[in-house]
Amino acid sequence: MLMKIDIFQPLFKNIEGSPLHKAWLSTGMDVKFYPGNLSLNYRNKFELLIKNYPKLFLFALINSYRALTKRDPDFIIVNSDVEVIAVSLIKFLLLKKSKIILLGFIFTRRKSRQLKVIRRFYFKLVLSLASISICHSTYEKKVYDRYFNLSKLKIHYIPYALHVYKPKDDNNWEEEYIVSAGRSNRDYKLLIQVATDLPYRFKIICDNPRLVSINCNTKNIEVISGCYGANYISILNNARLIVIPLAVSDISAGQMVLLQAMALGKPVIITKTRSTIEYGSHLKTVYFCKLGDLDDLKSAILYLMQNRSISDQISSNAKKYYEENHTIESYVKNIAHLIVSMQS
Repeated sequence: MLMKIDIFQPLFKNIEGSPLHKAWLSTGMDVKFYPGNLSLNYRNKFELLIKNYPKLFLFALINSYRALTKRDPDFIIVNSDVEVIAVSLIKFLLLKKSKIILLGFIFTRRKSRQLKVIRRFYFKLVLSLASISICHSTYEKKVYDRYFNLSKLKIHYIPYALHVYKPKDDNNWEEEYIVSAGRSNRDYKLLIQVATDLPYRFKIICDNPRLVSINCNTKNIEVISGCYGANYISILNNARLIVIPLAVSDISAGQMVLLQAMALGKPVIITKTRSTIEYGSHLKTVYFCKLGDLDDLKSAILYLMQNRSISDQISSNAKKYYEENHTIESYVKNIAHLIVSMQS
């Protein structure tokens, strides 16, 4: 009898025919998707908590009830702590035993002692309710195992992966501008300091104005907000270079933009951290720069902008590396293997 796998996808309207759908079908498991088409964009933490979390919780409540009453799957795969709580509640009310898999777990510590205690209790509860939680660096797995004092079988490392739809009008046209993108744990202050001393155009894609503040005299930097989907990918695709300056070394950050750039065949400069070192090799598939080092970041940008043959070779290697290790097919295959090992 085939294992039943139910997968919640709150951000998508239609999954059928997508690379994710095809990848799961190739596993031979009985898979059903629950799309939601929710818009979860937010500008600050308040919007996230007040507007998005209730929508996500309701989505998970409704679909976990549907899944558990109609299919009673072996596994329910979710993408957030909110969904874990909602599914667990319906499981309890219906007396069901489906196992929960939480994808993409990231825990950020806070400075406040009271907040630390509350968050540790809450996320330990979430991790306890999920049969398995997936994180995206081996360092984080070790930290979480120790910090939450859970069985080492609770948290597993699987490399992050994604699919990138290249623009339909892609003609390999390229402008001489440099792009940085993302919101979590970015050091845009450092990048702006570097950019003001360089003769290149910079585009920073970020929805949080507190992370990016430039004065009117900084004419070579453009800050872009509300940029998603095809527009976002188009800007990356037409860039000469992608730069991802990170502000922390002990939390997963930057992998999404890094892999998007690799998939598009773009040279990338990214801060070397405990998680990013697992996603490339220096001067082979990526250029690693030092955390918080202005001179090192400036030198890295100049080096790749002035040495086209080297940046082209890095781009070519990076695209091949992505296709061999970080596609949706690879990601699904790793999760499927983990599921089978749990059942054996």
